[in-house]
Amino acid sequence: MNTNQRTSVVGLVSERVSDPSKRAEVFGEVHRLEQAGYSFEKATASLELLIRRVLSADPLPFSVLSYHVSMRSGERTHICEASVMVNVGGKRFHEVSEGSGPLNALDKAIRIALSRAKFKGVQQVSLNDYNVSMLNGAPGTAAKTSVLIQSGNGKKSWWTVGVSQNVVEASLQALTDSIEYALVFG
Repeated sequence: MNTNQRTSVVGLVSERVSDPSKRAEVFGEVHRLEQAGYSFEKATASLELLIRRVLSADPLPFSVLSYHVSMRSGERTHICEASVMVNVGGKRFHEVSEGSGPLNALDKAIRIALSRAKFKGVQQVSLNDYNVSMLNGAPGTAAKTSVLIQSGNGKKSWWTVGVSQNVVEASLQALTDSIEYALVFG
């Protein structure tokens, strides 16, 4: 990471967090996540959410309690199906959807659940870019992956990040951050 990138993370945290002890807590969490493979230089929406999680006692708008993804294929087609269990304010929503890939199916199922929970504006959020990178560590297909997602709502765009050895899990982390960012900072 070059100095300018580090400065941008330090600058954003310093700008948003005035209390020195809370700032230290945020930097500690940033450091812990960076050690796990996260990078917030581009994924400033995920950094904004991390800051909010440290500073605010407000509950998250939603959480994904569980999910399942499967794929079936035919002669020239394949369909992914996702099932998600989403918690919104203590109420559970279980939805199933199909998509052209695992992330598309998860995205659709989460949006259905959040729409049923009366969240406004979630349908206006679009996924604009999706990048997967292998991180150092295990070789080949066992490597940890980092997923960056750029999303937008017609007014602005933002980047989020997820990290896991499971590319679907990393994608889901970045996707849920993206939707949460839209709901919180819209």
